[in-house]
Formats: sequence, structure tokens, C-alpha cells
Amino acid sequence: MIRKHKPVATLELTDHVLLVTLQRSGLLDNNEIEQLQDFLGQTLNAHRRDAIVLDLQAVEHISTAAIAFLLKIRRKLQEFGIKFKLCCVGTDKIIDAANDRFSYEIFKVLDLHRLFDITDYPGKQVARVLSEKAGSSSQTAMAC
Repeated sequence: MIRKHKPVATLELTDHVLLVTLQRSGLLDNNEIEQLQDFLGQTLNAHRRDAIVLDLQAVEHISTAAIAFLLKIRRKLQEFGIKFKLCCVGTDKIIDAANDRFSYEIFKVLDLHRLFDITDYPGKQVARVLSEKAGSSSQTAMAC
């Protein structure tokens, strides 16, 4: 029996915004993080965008490798003048030490909430607003 794995993320391109929606609730392993990083790099090289919206709604746990990935992506995008917005990090949640729930509180403890543009609004809604502001109309979807 062949098992079909859920994609790490889905990507939706509009004329000005790349929406990345993480699909895995568990920890991303190093291979998945590298896969996502490579796919994002290839996508941005082929389709330059003004903004990237990363929707973390499905994410329950975060690893140090994933935090390093977010910091690296943020730095690279900043170098190219591309906006980077994180969605659904969970500003209304409290850290649950029993299961190490991913939440905004982790970002606050690490002082990352000052580095990232974070919102509670769903990624699709944020991407739509950013696209409308830029006058975008066409859209393409893919998965990695």
C-alpha cells in the first residue's frame, strides 16, 4: 500500500502576493524545512512578488529549526524589499506546557514578535487584502 503524504504547504500566487499555508500540524523535520525553503526560493525566483503571507493556522508545534527557517526567510525577504507577514500564530493562546502548543507567547518569550509582522487574520484574507491594494486579479495554486 502506498501512503500519500499531506503536502508540507500549499502556495497560492496572485499578481503581487504569495500565500504559503503550512499543512502539517506536527513538527516539520529538517528535510521538510529544506524542501519548503527550496520550493519558496524557486517560486520567488520564477515569480517575484511584493509580499509573502505565511499562514500558520494548522501548526501546533514549532521546532528551533523552524524558528531558524522563519528568521532566515525574513532576513532574505527584507534584503529584497519583500513584505513578510505571519498569520494565525495564535495571539489569543497561552503556552500549554503539557503539549508545548505553538503560540504567540513563544514568539514573545523569544522576543520574535518584535521582528515579525503578525496577525490573527486568516492567510487567505490577508493575501486578498494585500492583493486588492496592489490591484491584483489572477491566481495560481501549487503544493510542495
